[in-house]
Amino acid sequence: MSDLSRNELIKFTLVAFKVAKMTLPDYSCEKSKHKYTQHQLMALICLMKRL
Repeated sequence: MSDLSRNELIKFTLVAFKVAKMTLPDYSCEKSKHKYTQHQLMALICLMKRL
């Protein structure tokens, strides 16, 4: 993977994380395991779809 495409994926992931942080609550419910925030999970889902 070239440096340019890697840099674009990093930017994409950061933007996805920031948008998710503005729109989603930290956790889906109070009894969640608190291992990952919803922001992190959404950024990963967006990155998987992009790839």
